[in-house]
Amino acid sequence: MRWKTTVVLLIATIGIGAYLSLYEIRQPPPEDRARLAKQVVRLTADEVTQLVLDLPNVKVTLSREGTTWRLAPQQLRADPALISTLLGALDPLIAERILSGSAESFDCAQDSALSGVECAEQPLNPNSYGLDPAVGWMSVVSPAGPTTLLFGETTPVAGNRYVQVKGRPEIFVVSAGLFDDANQALEQFRDPLLMRVDTWQADGLTVVAAGSSFTLTRTARAWQIASTGLTGPHPSPEQPWTDIADRGEVTALFQRIAGVSIERFLEETPLAEQVATFGFDQPRAEVTLRQKDQPPVTLFFGKPLPDNNSLLYAKRSDEPALYAVTSANVEALVRDPHGLRSKQCFDFFTSEVTKVEVVREQTRWLIQRSQDQWKAEGEDAPLDQERVEQFLDELGDLNLSGFVDDAPASLSAYGLDPPAGTISVWTIGEAPVQRLLVGAAIDNSSNRYGRIDGRPPVVRLP
Repeated sequence: MRWKTTVVLLIATIGIGAYLSLYEIRQPPPEDRARLAKQVVRLTADEVTQLVLDLPNVKVTLSREGTTWRLAPQQLRADPALISTLLGALDPLIAERILSGSAESFDCAQDSALSGVECAEQPLNPNSYGLDPAVGWMSVVSPAGPTTLLFGETTPVAGNRYVQVKGRPEIFVVSAGLFDDANQALEQFRDPLLMRVDTWQADGLTVVAAGSSFTLTRTARAWQIASTGLTGPHPSPEQPWTDIADRGEVTALFQRIAGVSIERFLEETPLAEQVATFGFDQPRAEVTLRQKDQPPVTLFFGKPLPDNNSLLYAKRSDEPALYAVTSANVEALVRDPHGLRSKQCFDFFTSEVTKVEVVREQTRWLIQRSQDQWKAEGEDAPLDQERVEQFLDELGDLNLSGFVDDAPASLSAYGLDPPAGTISVWTIGEAPVQRLLVGAAIDNSSNRYGRIDGRPPVVRLP
């Protein structure tokens, strides 16, 4: 029977060894265990819905509405960067040291170096650490419920601060950064920017100013610009027009809007009868931004402030507060719409081109890509790849040099009906053919009239 006992013991030993090995594999490494042992709280920023601060310099409640944080009770926009800093410090909040309640409540001899816990012979007295009463507190609300951090005094050395989680006996020594970031004047919690803009989420923009106005609209393939040219006290004689906008210019304009900072917080609830006082009855400019899944917001820019002509009154359509912004930032938004128009004759990447056709008077030629080689129509011999790529690069960089007529009554007057020549480019996929029409020579110059297929204006071609 001894051999059976030996087998059983062997199997048991192997099983226990396998279990212990698997257990060890699943355990975090020692450095992670030490960190977890010193974890005060871990609150994921995306789950937090409310912050309540009661600190020496600020008493405020901040609540999240979608992706926007607001200050109660006026529902003013909060600074997302500051909120992110506070929540980031809680994910997780790690203690430098932990002071336990008593020797009986914690096994001091067990792995004390790893845990970083210092044991006291007697229960801790919160009053000795400035925690009864606390210097201040922060309550963080999530679906799991509120978590309240009590802040005590600073430590004698290292400039840390004592902290206690409400309902728990331990006292933690943590970096003073969380307390310092939170213990700021109420104004520091307000959003310093007049408008937050995500260019990728922007669907449209309308700018109305004296003498000119335009609207940008995102389409499936490009930004479109429409100019009314008939606004303000001195209307422009220019007729309305519509064209393709330059993507780079549009992006830069959105960045300028996002860069309008609030220089002063003037009033939280100005009276309606003060509209004329601030110049909002005839604003210097109105800027309406449309973003996906959000209602449009209009920015109003009024008169200069009486004590500083470089600042303008400003407000948003979705909140009552009155602000002051720099006049220079507003002037940067009042663009000549012609400067936003695309001057590209073609819009493609060289690697996407599959076919090119050039027609000039009675001459026509066509080249197309076949198995990474370029060949002329009807020819078997491949063309010089480098020269073809150079030609395509030149086409891609070709810009018109001016706009001649946005609403031509007759294209034949410009030699465009029929055109003197055309350049057509096909690209991969289902993108429509891109075609440039070349017209008559312009008097006393080497330029020609032209027209980009799908765009209304007659243009000047170099």
